[in-house]
Amino acid sequence: LDVLLLSEALPKGSVVEIIPIAVLLLKDETGTMTKIIAVPQDASLRVIQAVDFTDFLIKYDAAKRIIEEWFTHYRGVHKVISLGWRDQSYALSLAPKF
Repeated sequence: LDVLLLSEALPKGSVVEIIPIAVLLLKDETGTMTKIIAVPQDASLRVIQAVDFTDFLIKYDAAKRIIEEWFTHYRGVHKVISLGWRDQSYALSLAPKF
């Protein structure tokens, strides 16, 4: 599973406890991709203060749009399409050992 951690910079190889707040579902020529969006459990490492999907949608809509825009364009136009967002419950169902 791919996890995008929204945090302060950390040294390579750092192990951090996380709170999954959202999932971005994407599709490319090989199939469906899942990107879990998370924040550190340690509040001092967070760059956004959302701890659930609702906070993320309401308070950080611009960040959500930037993340989606990046993932749908980093390989080129029309190479990856968004299948939409899911909440933290969906993220936890993918990997229950967060």
